[in-house]
Amino acid sequence: MPDHSISIGGNAGNIIQGSTVQGNVSAAINELPASNDPEKPDLKELLIQLKRAIETEPSLDDKKKIKALKQVESLAKAAEIPQEGEKKERAEDALTMLKGIFSNLNTGATLFLAWDQLHPMLSQLFRLE
Repeated sequence: MPDHSISIGGNAGNIIQGSTVQGNVSAAINELPASNDPEKPDLKELLIQLKRAIETEPSLDDKKKIKALKQVESLAKAAEIPQEGEKKERAEDALTMLKGIFSNLNTGATLFLAWDQLHPMLSQLFRLE
């Protein structure tokens, strides 16, 4: 199994932070129920795909990977909020942050291609468009 851990510049504190963030993101995603509707994209699966794409993107530095993973965690937590307005605002903020983090990626980058596919589905699921 490939190692998807984020190691940051040899500083043990930063390595621990990266591992902690990855664990928090995974836990938040795992709290989401799987979709029962085969016609709708499954938010849980979309967030897992986005997390993997972030973790494996070689053109993103480790600091940006951590920031992006925190936004994926925010999206997962937004999905758990029952109040539509608060959910929408949290998701909108996270998607805006991710868009900014990914804005300097090469259009051929794996993460850019994943983001290009996932962003419209995430926006639809959170009713942002």
